[in-house]
Amino acid sequence: MIITSTISLPEILWTVICFIGLIYTFKLFIKAVGSLKFLKLGGINHARSYSAITTIWVFGSMTFSQFIYVLIGVFAMAQPSPGDIVHPLTYAIFTAFICSSAIMAMIAYIIEARKEQLIKMLLEIEERNGNENITPS
Repeated sequence: MIITSTISLPEILWTVICFIGLIYTFKLFIKAVGSLKFLKLGGINHARSYSAITTIWVFGSMTFSQFIYVLIGVFAMAQPSPGDIVHPLTYAIFTAFICSSAIMAMIAYIIEARKEQLIKMLLEIEERNGNENITPS
């Protein structure tokens, strides 16, 4: 479905959905950077800092990928449509970007949830051992 002379429905949908994924992964990226700063300020052990850096790289790469998808969507919407119908390749790209974006968001959610579980486990271990290091929530 063509909405304007340059914009089709699949282009709008993939851009909006990927933009939502961009916002979500960017928030997780910012949270990971904040966690690393907290760990460094608190002088908390090297293993947790290494884990935080890894998380920054993972969420940073996901954010970058989502950003590229949004840019491609914006670029595609700026190009004139080849006629009154949507090119079949647009549907293939739409499906690939939506699936990829959804998978990245799901993986980011799982990584964040598992990280939170790991932090809880580490806090329990520290309490049992009498260690006073505090992990950010």
